[in-house]
Amino acid sequence: MKHRLCTSCGHVGEPISQGAGSFTVDAVIWLICLALSVFSSVFLIMLIAVAWTIYHLALYKTTTCPACGDIAMVTPDSKKALAYQKEVKNTIHTVYEKH
Repeated sequence: MKHRLCTSCGHVGEPISQGAGSFTVDAVIWLICLALSVFSSVFLIMLIAVAWTIYHLALYKTTTCPACGDIAMVTPDSKKALAYQKEVKNTIHTVYEKH
């Protein structure tokens, strides 16, 4: 995976891949499908839970910063990264000018 820049903390490195979303929602769907398939003896109902989990993992896959945990990771040559670097550089100059 390519290096990314975190616009929250300034960390440069590889982001951590993480599935966003609620574990509780997945667990409830699995329990409901399991109960329906056990009581109705139609175990194909479990395919609904499997399909939901695959859909959920594929749709809500995101990357987070390993330093601060924020999702504000961008490529170093993007407009957001360049704006962040310019902002940080201006902040550093302002701090040194005050002293």
